[in-house]
Amino acid sequence: MKTTNIAVVGAGPAGLSAALWLKNLGLTPIVIEREAKTGGMQNFNFLHNDWVLGQLAPTGLNMASSFDLHVKERAVDIRLQCSLESIIRANDGGFILSLNGQKTPAPKKMQSSFQIHSQSSSQVHSQSHAEKIYCDGIILANGTRYLGKEIMSHVAGVDLLERDDIIEGPYAFLDVERHKNKRVLIVGAGDNAFENAAMLLQQDCQVTIIARSAPSARSQFVDEVAVHPQATIMDGASIMFVKKINPTEIEIGIRSNDSSKNRPLVSKNKSTLVVNQIHILAGYCSNADTVNSLMLSGVGESLDCDNNQFLLVDRLGRTNVSHIYAAGDVCNTDFPCVVSAVASGALAAKTASQDLLG
Repeated sequence: MKTTNIAVVGAGPAGLSAALWLKNLGLTPIVIEREAKTGGMQNFNFLHNDWVLGQLAPTGLNMASSFDLHVKERAVDIRLQCSLESIIRANDGGFILSLNGQKTPAPKKMQSSFQIHSQSSSQVHSQSHAEKIYCDGIILANGTRYLGKEIMSHVAGVDLLERDDIIEGPYAFLDVERHKNKRVLIVGAGDNAFENAAMLLQQDCQVTIIARSAPSARSQFVDEVAVHPQATIMDGASIMFVKKINPTEIEIGIRSNDSSKNRPLVSKNKSTLVVNQIHILAGYCSNADTVNSLMLSGVGESLDCDNNQFLLVDRLGRTNVSHIYAAGDVCNTDFPCVVSAVASGALAAKTASQDLLG
């Protein structure tokens, strides 16, 4: 009996959910993950999350572990530390994928000639391995990546800062107590920026939030920070330069436009302030770009995206290319979270099953 193989690109909540549903629906999922463990961005969620029904306030790390355990119990084929090198359309309408990764023996419990289930590259002895696989369809669930120091690449002096001077993305939430009494500059205007500010203020920090645009965070976050005497919000502003003035302090040059409000540090649209730390919490960008370049070169078609390069899908998770689907944050800009990722992974799997099996 012919098996129906579906390649799932990405082993975060959306990808693992899709793989589980594909397995239960009688298809054969092959999960391709470039990192050394499953879980995606949940591996960087260090805070307790009490928004997920049935999960009693676990961290993202806890949820990632439970997701991983579930798909392993179903013997889902997962290729860790595996990169997608090319995509070619097969003559029968399917796809031939070229993979490059680490070939590692599977645990005895789930022996499979290609499975990779180790959660850490340090736990196994592996070697580079290239292979081609055939699949009838593809579910793209390769999510997003957080923006970091690259958004400050134009700022004079940023390359001279030391590694510990800038904390990027979710790492700003890790062990917040270590920043007690520090002066911190936060770059960003969304929920993460203002939630991080609120946590730092609880540690008696002096916090300045700077962003080019007005705050986009929930009003409850903004209001909590805005009224705090040790917080300054500088929207409509940009960083001109950074300079390390001693081992613990960084001078920041700021330009602010005329629309700025509540700017005690601003004089004639320019100012400087001195901080101990910079936190970059400027949001996320889509990982669709890497797959789209492979699509264009190998299939001759590109996947439709919005202006920010997030994949466009119909209400059932189909992209504009036949038998290619998408799930999770890579195509969800309205409500990106673990709950919506799990749901959209299941939906994409169900749609693929109906399209390919009838």
